[in-house]
Amino acid sequence: MEIRNTDGCGAYEVFDECYGVITGRCRKGAFIQLENGQEAFAYRYANLRPGSEVICAVQRPPREGLRMLVTVSHICRYAEAA
Repeated sequence: MEIRNTDGCGAYEVFDECYGVITGRCRKGAFIQLENGQEAFAYRYANLRPGSEVICAVQRPPREGLRMLVTVSHICRYAEAA
């Protein structure tokens, strides 16, 4: 699997893939910190514990007041239960 982001540490575009770490969750999904420092949200992944590492694909870039929307394509490592 190739992870592409042509401008290094810049902003991601739609369909770019990137690594991320789950930082929090709610009923609807999970909050993710991407490798370039941006924050994102993924629906339907509320079952992942904070600290889990994932690979995600961008579905929608961030808009004013909203986080980037991503989908989790692969779970690299599950976080341990406390």
